[in-house]
Amino acid sequence: IDLRPYVAKLNIPIGIGTGNTYDASYPYLIQANYRAGFFTHYAGEGTLRSCKVRYQDEVIDLALVRTKANVLRHGKTITVTTDPFEINFRHATVTMQSIFTFTEGSSTIQTERRLLQSTVPGIELTIQEYITATYGTTEYAKDMSQVTMMMNDQSYPYLYKNRLFKQPSPTQLSVHIAPVNTIISMDAQGPFEGYIQEGYAFSPMVTLGLYQTLTQLQGVTSWLKLQKAR
Repeated sequence: IDLRPYVAKLNIPIGIGTGNTYDASYPYLIQANYRAGFFTHYAGEGTLRSCKVRYQDEVIDLALVRTKANVLRHGKTITVTTDPFEINFRHATVTMQSIFTFTEGSSTIQTERRLLQSTVPGIELTIQEYITATYGTTEYAKDMSQVTMMMNDQSYPYLYKNRLFKQPSPTQLSVHIAPVNTIISMDAQGPFEGYIQEGYAFSPMVTLGLYQTLTQLQGVTSWLKLQKAR
């Protein structure tokens, strides 16, 4: 629930005569206390890095599922593995597990979702990994008109029109946030459908996400990456 573009190595002058008298905060993309979480202003419209699980016509956001986790450090790699948790659909109950991998010095976060058990043999779930982000240093998001959404070498300026762009297995799925000199991108192992959605005046965020199919025989892996815009 807190993500900042330190990889951009922003130079932020502060003090008298700089035009920035008092704000020494490093800009956020997701901030724990500002516009963050599932219930912010409008349910499901806060800034958040999460995953939605779909079975038939039901969708459950894992941000609403509580569990505990174990942290293991091996060299420069930190792995956070959740305890198995249950999701109760109307016609099925599934047990899942999430594994997050962070590597010191890297701006890539790996996420793996595993389906451990199901009351329905051969069940297939749709996994929707997503990040909803904005940028700023206060509760109020900054002007998003300098944000560019990019998919397969096509770029779309942010127009506050709540537009949605989708593409099967795009080779590029990213958002360029020029004021913080940062590119957010997502990718996945195996086939997936990528999408980008811009926000609107009362939800000034941008969502980057992908859909994958999860079965009990295999997990699904995706990556969230921040990089400095060149």
